[in-house]
Amino acid sequence: MSIAVHAPSGGLRISAALLAVSDITAAVLLVADLLVVVVSVLLRFLFNAPVEWADDVARGLMVGSSFFGAASALARGENAGVVFFIDRLPARIRSLVDASVTGGSSITANTDVKVGASATPIMISVAGNISVGGYCGFLLQARADSGDVLASASCSPERLVLRSRSGDVRAVVPAGRYRVDADSDGGSSRVAGLTPVEDAPFQIQALSGAGNVDVETP
Repeated sequence: MSIAVHAPSGGLRISAALLAVSDITAAVLLVADLLVVVVSVLLRFLFNAPVEWADDVARGLMVGSSFFGAASALARGENAGVVFFIDRLPARIRSLVDASVTGGSSITANTDVKVGASATPIMISVAGNISVGGYCGFLLQARADSGDVLASASCSPERLVLRSRSGDVRAVVPAGRYRVDADSDGGSSRVAGLTPVEDAPFQIQALSGAGNVDVETP
């Protein structure tokens, strides 16, 4: 039996615009904070003319930068976390935890799952096979206990996490520069058509306990 889930594809441009505003705001606040601190230190030690408001302004700028930076990290699913305990939770609870952290859609099932084109963050955790087609968003996490995982993206996802305990894992993404972590404990792993770069803006993690892992372009 297969469950077909078609997530809405609209809103990607709005989300991307808001994320860009958040990134720029965090960067501007951080630069302003640095300038205030540097100018204050130079005036204090070189001219013996301390700026009384510098500490309060620098503190406020740092708080603002932290909030906007945290919002951007949340949108991309890049907040620091410990997965040791989460990976040991039941599939349904694990997916709900992932969705609550990232603010995306949660899909759990004991059968196969097929997801259509989407632009929203998606967390999938099932016992069977997972198939995702035409994904174009920031974050896709798919975990299968025993089935295969196949995910194809129509645009470069900022973070793509595919895992299976015993099945095959395959990711098909547009050509480009990626941070790639493709590995299998008991099978083969292959990366083709991509340019692995440590500081690339897009990240792919494809892992399997016993199956084969393939990361490639269309």
